Amino acid sequence: MKFCPNCGNKIQVEGVKFCYECGYKLPQIESKATETAKAPAPKVQEKLKNATVEDGVLIEYTGKDENVVIPGSIKVIGECAFVDNLTLKSVVISEGVTEIESSAFDGCKNLKSVVIPKTVKVIGAGAFTRCALESLELPEGVEKIEDEAFSECEKLKSIKLPNTLVELGESVFVNASAPSVKVPASVKEIGKCAFWGIAVEVDPANKYYKSVAGHLFSKDGTVLCSYNSRNTLTSYVVPNGVKRISEEAFSYATYLKNLVVASTVEAIEECAFEGCKELIGISLLDGLKEIMPSAFDGCKKLPALIIPKTVDYIGHFSGCDALTTIYVGKGKKYTQLPNGINVIEY
Repeated sequence: MKFCPNCGNKIQVEGVKFCYECGYKLPQIESKATETAKAPAPKVQEKLKNATVEDGVLIEYTGKDENVVIPGSIKVIGECAFVDNLTLKSVVISEGVTEIESSAFDGCKNLKSVVIPKTVKVIGAGAFTRCALESLELPEGVEKIEDEAFSECEKLKSIKLPNTLVELGESVFVNASAPSVKVPASVKEIGKCAFWGIAVEVDPANKYYKSVAGHLFSKDGTVLCSYNSRNTLTSYVVPNGVKRISEEAFSYATYLKNLVVASTVEAIEECAFEGCKELIGISLLDGLKEIMPSAFDGCKKLPALIIPKTVDYIGHFSGCDALTTIYVGKGKKYTQLPNGINVIEY
């Protein structure tokens, strides 16, 4: 039995909301039975058949299902968990999973579709290498994509990156068929060849990078990070203000025939022009100080090379089948020039 706290009248009927004597609104106290009825039922932990799971890490999946749903009870999809599974066609990863480790789905050559939840923060190196993915939309929440995560996904035609992304490793989308990709403002670090062969459009609000005609530069324009090697331009002029051409920046730009390097460029890094097999003319200007090893590897049609007098160091390079003559500044000695080349001072 309860009493009205206002007038002291006895309340004899359970659940009455107002005192009949004074009209005071009575506090409501739920019974234990009511509380128990409202309590949520305990959640049954989901399980994935034909899988080895240890401490929330999916170690190995041996099933033959074409369509797999990975439950949220799994926190990490482990290294090589689905490697070379040729029956897998689609994967839905439930919320709760936070990381996809390296090579998790490597070689799943029939995997066309994957749904990644917002709880995933890291996609490991080679996680989806050699898959048949046709489109990729990464959710807000993904912060890091490691080296070669989606490399050799030759059918990948569209890519959407989230505004939470901070870091991309090397060669992340090498040989994807997507014509272009938008880089969000959140990105702080992009590894070499991350977008090889893809035209890049950087959000103007990005503080670290910018894009010019589909090519990737540092925000201040002093570093040419990557040239869109798949475009069909046969000539290109490196813009004034660029001081460094990054490692593999022009690698395998197979349409490029003529190149002019701005006088502001001081360094050409390793393998910068590797595999430019149609390159027949390159103009290097005074101001250049160093050419790192393998910068011209595989430039098969390059007949001659004039090294500016300002160059203090040039590393070895090879595979320049048509190269017969190299011109160097008077008194300059470079010990790593290819053998059998006619060296002429000027």
